[in-house]
Amino acid sequence: MRPRRAALLSLATLVFAACQDQPDPTGPPHSAISDAAHGGNAHFYFLPPLVPAPTYTGTFDGTRSPVVDICQWDGTVCGTSIATFTMTTGMGSETVRVVDDHYIVNWHTDEFPLITQQMYRITVSVDGTDLGYADVVIAESGREAKSMTTGETFGLKDGRTLPIKFRIEEGYDPIGELTPQERAKISPVLQTYVIEHDVFDPFKTIVTLDEVHDALDQQAGFLVLKEFGPTLPYAVVQIISSEGMALLARDPTVNLISENKRYDPLATPSQVLIGQPFAQLNGHVGDGTSVGVLDTGIDLTDPAFVGSEVVDLEMDVGDSCEDPWHGTIVARQVVQAAPGAVLIMLDVEDYSCTLGGSCGCAMWSDGFLTAAQWIFDHQDEYNIVAMNMSYAAGGGSYPTEDCPMLPAEEGTLENLRNRGIMPFAGSGNDNLVDGVSAPACTPAVTSVAAVDPSTDEIWYEFSTKGSTRGPNLDLLAPGCEGSRCGTSLAAPIAAGAWAVMRAALPDLSLEETLGLLKTTGVPVYDPETELTFPRIQLDAALGLLDSKLTLPIDVSGAFGGEDENDFYALTLDQPTLVRITLEWDIVEQNLDVFVLDAALDAECESAGATTAKPEIFSCALVAGDHLLSVNNFSAAQGAPVPVNYQLTVVPVAMAEIQGTVTVGGNPTLGVQVSLDETGLGTMSNADGLYRLVNVAPGTYTVRAILAGFGVRTEIVTVGEGEVKTVNFAF
Repeated sequence: MRPRRAALLSLATLVFAACQDQPDPTGPPHSAISDAAHGGNAHFYFLPPLVPAPTYTGTFDGTRSPVVDICQWDGTVCGTSIATFTMTTGMGSETVRVVDDHYIVNWHTDEFPLITQQMYRITVSVDGTDLGYADVVIAESGREAKSMTTGETFGLKDGRTLPIKFRIEEGYDPIGELTPQERAKISPVLQTYVIEHDVFDPFKTIVTLDEVHDALDQQAGFLVLKEFGPTLPYAVVQIISSEGMALLARDPTVNLISENKRYDPLATPSQVLIGQPFAQLNGHVGDGTSVGVLDTGIDLTDPAFVGSEVVDLEMDVGDSCEDPWHGTIVARQVVQAAPGAVLIMLDVEDYSCTLGGSCGCAMWSDGFLTAAQWIFDHQDEYNIVAMNMSYAAGGGSYPTEDCPMLPAEEGTLENLRNRGIMPFAGSGNDNLVDGVSAPACTPAVTSVAAVDPSTDEIWYEFSTKGSTRGPNLDLLAPGCEGSRCGTSLAAPIAAGAWAVMRAALPDLSLEETLGLLKTTGVPVYDPETELTFPRIQLDAALGLLDSKLTLPIDVSGAFGGEDENDFYALTLDQPTLVRITLEWDIVEQNLDVFVLDAALDAECESAGATTAKPEIFSCALVAGDHLLSVNNFSAAQGAPVPVNYQLTVVPVAMAEIQGTVTVGGNPTLGVQVSLDETGLGTMSNADGLYRLVNVAPGTYTVRAILAGFGVRTEIVTVGEGEVKTVNFAF
């Protein structure tokens, strides 16, 4: 049998009854209501008959998709779910709909088993974020309902329908409804974006979860794209709406919601060492040329090849070998040195055996010849300018006159060079010092040994492992990627640099191009052979070094009106704080300037493209090469007109912070003193004195730490060339 029906009483009815009778400790739990008229969400209102008619002045927002939930309420949490209504679904064919300036759904109470004296909560939410709620209770009889005061309560005779009416106004901010603790979970970048964009395209976030957590529930407003598992407590979540962001922040297992940061590929140490980034910024990337690479094949899923044009070919030379790791790492060096060149991978690896029965995967003579023939046949089609071979025939080192190459091989290499295709080969990895390995020892081949890019010295690991070299070595190039080092990596760097040179200086002969790489290379002395070899310096070979500037800089330039960039190279012989000033003559134009280090990382910049002029900011730069980029963004603003600018860069005197540390009034040795905002730190000496030098002008927190005595801090501001005294007493 269904429980007895009764009328519904609102919160006001309970209050009214309490004024006439003593409280019943066994009665229904305390009820409440939350909307704009009752101290709740400022953009949400319940409407009669649930509440007296409220006063509102905002604009109705009928674009939302609210959900109305009704549950059994015990005063703390929802128990049994009674009904859920959405814009498309609901009990008894009832749905939420828009009528004039409000939403409405009818609750037909005769279709639900309601319990006498039981409280129920009506909650309205959007994409999982609660906007408001109202608690109601079943009355004993229809007579009790009729006795309600109409302005504050409502009654519903048994079996009647309750119209649930409410209003959502524009300006609703679900992020603003979060508690401070919940809001702190969302990164400032995401908070700003979501608040400033009422409507946005879905975007990815990285969510940090508790180490112990259940799988994130898929809910309206966000989409879980991937969870990484128990060892990595992270998830990739696509945010669909601001309500979804708020819902995610309310999840107790979510610790942090961060933007999906874009991190672009950086220059490798090898690229930086040879000056490739500066060459690239000046437009020299090997466009219109191709490099053939004879190797094991290539893994095209490697991210290094994204954006590169790759021709992947397998030479039909017998039983192919399936491991492309060597060819992949070799190919990476080519595209890093010549990102604009076409990479032609010729898989020449074959499992075969020598006459003596030594078998294995290698490049064999037939494979080399097959690949060379393909290069001959397609030279004009691809403008192939270089061929790389990171191979050696059984190790060893040979002077040119004793090079153990087959006549067919030597003749083919000579033919390649005569036709304008320069062959490159690693010199060998056996740390021998009286020649180079084969095929590098062939006169037609440019032989390349490796230097360690971290030291710019010839690569050497132990007595039998290092660059093979001798009087017939042509060039040095960086030959390490991570922990892997060898001439296999140096040769393709040289081949890529060659492609850049041929694209930039096509009228030079091969001998003139090679001579330029040698004469402009950085000399590296080898104490074992007592010889000096040229290490490729691409920017010097291209004649770009003359454009490098020293302080102070005072240059002028002009843009024609399109989005453009001008680059200036700055060389510093010691760490220097500089002040950068950019001025321009058309105030409406949108210009900015920033500094790149040699690896194309932004070292420092102003607040961004701006029409405020002049633009002035400071940078603390390390010794070495830096690139200043002046940028014109005016065309994007719809007003592309010519603009003239003046760029000045001057050194700024560094500041110093010094002082004395005492304990009980006595100078103290060994107290750690540091600046929170920097990596600067020192220790107090026996006289209690400390000095922090080369401090850029600004405001800092100076921190002194002494074990057993605690921490002292002081906020201090220093100007250019200022010496500030900050003493600490424990």
